Amino acid sequence: MMKIAKILGVVCMFSALAGCVDDKTIDEFKELNKVTIEGLQNRYSVLLYTHLQCTPDIRTSRNDDRNLSYVWYAYTTTTRNEADTLGREKNLDVLAEPSLLTPGEAYTLALKVTDNTTGVFYRKEMELEVRTQFTKGTVLLCEEGGLAEINFISDDEENTVIEDVYESANKMLLGRNPIRIFSVNPNAYATFLKQELIFCRDENGGVVASPLSFEKIKTMKEACDHHFGTKEMSPELYYKGAMIDYIVVNGIVCKRATNMQAINWEPGLVLMNEPREYHVAPQVLAVGSNPVFFDELYGRLIAHNPWNQGSLKTFGKADNDPGIFDGSNLGADLELKCWGALSEATLGAWMLLENKADGKYWMYKFSLEGNSFRSISKTEVTASVAPHLREAIGFAANPEYNDVFMYATENAVYSFAANQLNASTNLALEVLQKDMQAENMKITGIQFVDITVAAPTESNPLATRVSQQVRLAVRDLSRAERQGGVVFYEVNSTGGIHLDGVFRKTGFCDRVIDINEKYE
Repeated sequence: MMKIAKILGVVCMFSALAGCVDDKTIDEFKELNKVTIEGLQNRYSVLLYTHLQCTPDIRTSRNDDRNLSYVWYAYTTTTRNEADTLGREKNLDVLAEPSLLTPGEAYTLALKVTDNTTGVFYRKEMELEVRTQFTKGTVLLCEEGGLAEINFISDDEENTVIEDVYESANKMLLGRNPIRIFSVNPNAYATFLKQELIFCRDENGGVVASPLSFEKIKTMKEACDHHFGTKEMSPELYYKGAMIDYIVVNGIVCKRATNMQAINWEPGLVLMNEPREYHVAPQVLAVGSNPVFFDELYGRLIAHNPWNQGSLKTFGKADNDPGIFDGSNLGADLELKCWGALSEATLGAWMLLENKADGKYWMYKFSLEGNSFRSISKTEVTASVAPHLREAIGFAANPEYNDVFMYATENAVYSFAANQLNASTNLALEVLQKDMQAENMKITGIQFVDITVAAPTESNPLATRVSQQVRLAVRDLSRAERQGGVVFYEVNSTGGIHLDGVFRKTGFCDRVIDINEKYE
């Protein structure tokens, strides 16, 4: 009986202690001076060498902020683990300089408010973008008196044109015979791979430049481990794969492993099929998991498969291939004009080829299911089907618009539906989209690309959307000199494909060679 009494006494004692602990915790919680952080944006953007200013509205449950302390800091998970302290006052006012904030990195800006009485802290996090004048906008590779130059259209309300960017940054000329420009960012965890690739056909092949200032880093010749054995380098294409980047130089495919943070491009990929020599067109077909190239030297499709090896291969024939044409031996004198995805077949594709021997255009349709080639059809694109095709100075396709491609003559832009073409087609499939002659402009180039544009909503003022755009390089014939410029249209498919005007700017160069949108 005594033992039972002792046990009951112990239980009662612990119950009383537990009750005391519970009561004490609740009382302390009620005494907290709870902090609420308001008045801050979800995202801030600051130009390098200007002040980042944030003014929070701090509210407390006891209307007493005398014992609060503040720390502002910024960090990024992709490039460093430590945070940079920006300030220790309630209101932030800090000069955005490179020692604190690096343009182009994905920063999180944080405010930490601590109640020094209890040690309890409260935190508010926001996105932070650090920009230079060249962070966002449209990069234009131009030609001035036969020499290459960079102009830049800023992403501001006035669409300010900054001229002669490369020469101003380097106090020297860029190169001769400009070809293409690419703003590349292949690995978020290796920001040093974020670069401007400016391609020229000359002894250096162009340059690799800083994305922040367009200052020269090195020549393209120095960026390639391949010895091309010619007086001139002609880089024509950059393509970002999953973990591999590609460039096409003098018709040779070179790669670098960006997942391994490789800086230079390796020697050219070797074709495993005879004949080993090849010269690919500067286009990539993105159907399936491996990039596909067209060898114009021997008229064949080749792929980098597997991606982690240094070899190219032709395709084996599928068991159900009807033998309409051989993807590994299409014949000589064929020039690739354009290609894209075909919606009517699994992993289907179409390609438009010109036979340079007789000037005829052919539409080839095929599929690459299971990495095996199956021919579908081969149809001549006659003048009755596409009356202005033979006048075209440029072709362009977009992966988001299966079956469709655009082409431009000097005077107009046309669309063509590849999936509607078959052997019995005798009606015109060519559709006039824009008559540029009526606007006193002459077209010198065409693109059909995806562009991210602002699409603010009430709930999300920073929302964006992807816009498919046809972008034209033009000469403004109403101007006596410096006729070069650009005209942009958004492609709309409601009620049939049509182009809606978005932007135009002329009068800043002799000729626009290439257009590239820069986001960061």
